[in-house]
Amino acid sequence: MKSPLCTLFGLLAAAPLPAAAGQSPSAPEGAALALSRAHGISELDGRLAAGGPGWTAQLDQDGVRIAAILGRDAARSPALEFELASVQRGGAARSYRGQRVAPTRDGARATYARAGVLEWYESREAGLEQGFTFETEPAGTGDLLVELALEGQLDWHGAQGWSPAVQFFSEGAAVLEVSGVLGIDAAGQTRPGDLLLDGDSLWLRLPADFVENASYPLVLDPLIGSVGTVATSGDAASPALAFHPGLNQFLAAWSVDVSSTQAELRAQRLDLSGNPLGGVIIVQQAFSDTLARDPAVGFNRDAGTFLVAYRLANFLFGPYGISARSVDPASGTASNATTIANSSAVTGTELAIGSEHVPGTGDVSLIVYSSDDGANVKLARVQPGAFGVPTLLSTSNPPNQSTFGNDQPTISHTGGNGGLYLLAWRNRGLIGDTVLCQVVRRDGTYPGASQLLTLPSFNSVLRPSVDGFPASSTNGRWLLAAQTPETAGATLHDVRAWSLAFDGTTLSVPAGPVVVEGGAGDDEIEPAVVWMGSKAFVAWADAGGTFDYDIFVKGVDPTTCVECESVVAAGILTGFNRAPAIAGELPTGGGNGDDRALILWERIPLTLPLNADIQSRGVVLASQNGSAVSQGGGCGGGGSSGVNQSPSIGVGGFACTLSGADPLAPVAILNIAINGAALPIPCGACLIEPFFITTTVPVAAGSASVQLPIPCRTTAIGAQLIAQWTVLLTAGSPCFLAANVSFSDRLLVTIGS
Repeated sequence: MKSPLCTLFGLLAAAPLPAAAGQSPSAPEGAALALSRAHGISELDGRLAAGGPGWTAQLDQDGVRIAAILGRDAARSPALEFELASVQRGGAARSYRGQRVAPTRDGARATYARAGVLEWYESREAGLEQGFTFETEPAGTGDLLVELALEGQLDWHGAQGWSPAVQFFSEGAAVLEVSGVLGIDAAGQTRPGDLLLDGDSLWLRLPADFVENASYPLVLDPLIGSVGTVATSGDAASPALAFHPGLNQFLAAWSVDVSSTQAELRAQRLDLSGNPLGGVIIVQQAFSDTLARDPAVGFNRDAGTFLVAYRLANFLFGPYGISARSVDPASGTASNATTIANSSAVTGTELAIGSEHVPGTGDVSLIVYSSDDGANVKLARVQPGAFGVPTLLSTSNPPNQSTFGNDQPTISHTGGNGGLYLLAWRNRGLIGDTVLCQVVRRDGTYPGASQLLTLPSFNSVLRPSVDGFPASSTNGRWLLAAQTPETAGATLHDVRAWSLAFDGTTLSVPAGPVVVEGGAGDDEIEPAVVWMGSKAFVAWADAGGTFDYDIFVKGVDPTTCVECESVVAAGILTGFNRAPAIAGELPTGGGNGDDRALILWERIPLTLPLNADIQSRGVVLASQNGSAVSQGGGCGGGGSSGVNQSPSIGVGGFACTLSGADPLAPVAILNIAINGAALPIPCGACLIEPFFITTTVPVAAGSASVQLPIPCRTTAIGAQLIAQWTVLLTAGSPCFLAANVSFSDRLLVTIGS
């Protein structure tokens, strides 16, 4: 016989999170809401950690601790602690006090395997659901009673007799509720139970007649009993994001203020469209006075894991050190933490990670941070060690730092194929601030001199963001965007961009500064950059009114910094939308039109208590509205002309293809002409396009391909080209002008946006 007893720990808060104005049911907005609602159970520091919107919990051999997320306005959020004490029916009782049983995890369920009863917990959006499964009918007669022994710093009051719910209080306010006791048998019959607070014990009861007359075996439905009131309370802040090229998924990380003295770090895997994969992963918990904030995310390519670095302190005002953990996406487990910088270094709020793209080169990531109270920028080399625990290999100071202070560091997401990263930071001056850029190799050495980016009449360049994808160790290209004053001395800001290049010796600035977004009397702040190949995306927060900022994104030509697409609203939601983070698929083939990027940002509503959440929006590299249409004219063994993807501006991986040609033909010539520039020439069964550009390539089994990156330039939209292949040494000679030469069909290629 199985006889289940189920309870739900639901969380209470002052008010539910208000619905976001202007939200649509599209997939990206759905993903944004899912981040706010994310919940799950993961492994952390030898115990199980669980969390959801409005609650956080720990489960280990000593029992369960659960606390409400109250936000930074609360002085502290004390936990309720409990363990299974006994199971009773009439005079028959079995005690479990003091039994130390470690829980095991299977997905979103944690289980304590005890003699005579299976105690389990599942994460739910509304709280932590608790259940007991009895393999056989408990001994004795009468009502089934389960006793939980209570501890902790919350207050509880004994109710007048048995009741359907009990509440727990902090400073006079109800913060936790236990409710929804329910039994269900194999026939689907259910019976509600009730609860009783008696001293330091919480009793859960199911009626005797239900237990005695239930159908066997009794099975517990974990969805039944999910009752209680929940609000997505607490402050979610500082979103960070990375894409793992080996896993084809993103990891988002953010901090959650449990109270003013407690902040924990959470992460969520996302697919290419921004949809959640699995449950939330707890990276750092905060049941004691611990503040984990300001994460940065990278990846360990060969290990198949992510790397998360974050600031950590034991006091509200610091000092903060830096810790790092690997996150295994398959198991949802965070490794043990490694100290990257001690709290005595007084680290700043900005962290960034650049990760190794090339397989087999050591999985080394570069973490950059400001240290010594903003005096210096430091670079740490980190590598995953035993059990995924990050190993600190070395720490160095990049050269040519200002004696007046250095902070706001950033680094490109990867070193590309060349193992080259661009490091940039705010270089403080006596009068104004500039941005200093320095190339760094994967081994932590600094080739070439630094490059200073200035606006002489403005005296202020700050909050840089940079990304790129170097083709080799002597061919590095990056795009950097920064926040600058709108005019000299102005308090409003614009976003400007620079293109940088490295030839193996010298770091140069081929283009910039170019205004990416600069509306007059409008404030544009906090830019974020991702390099997608022949196109880069720049996102920023843009003022829409008093205390009202929205997130926008724009396509930019990374070589000229010139806008190549009109601005797109990523998030127009009521409130202060800020701190965008952006990452995307790596442009290993130059960038495909269907490559995806993802934008995260922090949204602070304009209603008290101003508790923020994390929003997201997916971005596709190209709109796929270009076309390639056959115009006929092929002959002999010339095969068929095609393309590998929709032709659109900014698609660096675009290629013209040949298929079905004479399998013995050794070579072919791709001919490109402007549509309408000349009339095609008939020759036998062939129709030959007069060409202007030719490329000769070998043919293998009747197939060939030529990559033709399409620059991100709006002037190219709507342009039409004709592509045709000349296949040499074919078995037939369909055109009398040349022996053993065949032609493919003519392909009309129209460039899209």
